[in-house]
Order: sequence, then structure tokens, then C-alpha cells
Amino acid sequence: VAARYLLAIDALHNHIPMKVLELGAGTGLVSTVLAMRNHTIISTDLPGSTAISLLKKNLSNFLNVTILPYAWGQQDALLDSNSFDLIVCSDCLYDSSAVQPLLASLYQLLTDENTCPVLLLFNEQRTALDTFLSAFRASASFSHLQVDNMHLPSAFAFIDCLPPHRQPPPIASFLIRRTVN
Repeated sequence: VAARYLLAIDALHNHIPMKVLELGAGTGLVSTVLAMRNHTIISTDLPGSTAISLLKKNLSNFLNVTILPYAWGQQDALLDSNSFDLIVCSDCLYDSSAVQPLLASLYQLLTDENTCPVLLLFNEQRTALDTFLSAFRASASFSHLQVDNMHLPSAFAFIDCLPPHRQPPPIASFLIRRTVN
């Protein structure tokens, strides 16, 4: 869903290059889509995870992608020294234990007064997503951010090779951005 959405909006915006951070990139599909559109990507996943080796293998041909082992909630000099146009989290909230570390990382990334990044959050509708959204909305640290449900067309989530009874669960998608003062 994230990859289809990013391809669609990129087509609408005439391929304006962005600096993008993908948190929890997994195998790198979203980073691949963005790299193919000539965006500069920092693609992250847990240090020592299988995902990091898959990212290196899958994204090795792209010069515009940096792969960074990153544990959410940890300070990171590379993330601190960069400003991003877009932050993407795709299916990152599969377990409630990820909520607090992700919130800590987003605090680090979204509260800098000098940047105005946009966060796109795509996730299956799970308890961890509900926990995250409740904590995010309740936190005074994020009061300057607006959370909008994007209500994407169901066609974005439809997988052509699966019969209707095997389609994945609904995907929630949110656009989180700085409010205009």
C-alpha cells in the first residue's frame, strides 16, 4: 500500500527529489520505489537483524540509498545531522512493545523547529497501531502535529494474485504534519 501510494503521489508531483527516511524498512520495497524515483533515502532497520542484510542485498545497486542499522528510541548522529522532507513507517507497529521506542524516535525527528517533515504511516489495523495513535495524540510533545487519516482507495491494498477471501486485512494510512501557526 505504501509503495503504491508513493508511486501515485510522486507521479503527481513531477518527481521533485526529496530526502526520505524510512523507519523499519524490512526488505526495502518502499525504499526501492523511492530510490527508483531518484529520491535520496536513508533506509533503516534493527541492528543485527536479518532485515539489514536483506536491505544491503536488495538496495546495493542504488547510489542514492544509505542503509543504517537503527534501534528506535536511540540517539543517532546521522539522523540528528540530517533534515528530511519525508519520513515513512510502513507496517512498523506489529507489536505493542514497539510503540514507546517509535514515539521516542519520532520525538527526536519531528520536534526540531527548523524542519518541517511529513510522516506517512501505513499499518494493518492492529492493537499496537491503536496504542501508538492514542499515545501520539495524548503527548504534548506532538501537539504541533496534525494527524489525518488518508482513507486510501481499497484498490491500493488489492493484491491481484489473491482471491477475495485471502486479501490482507485493511491498511490504515495517516499523514502527520506540522500544523500551520
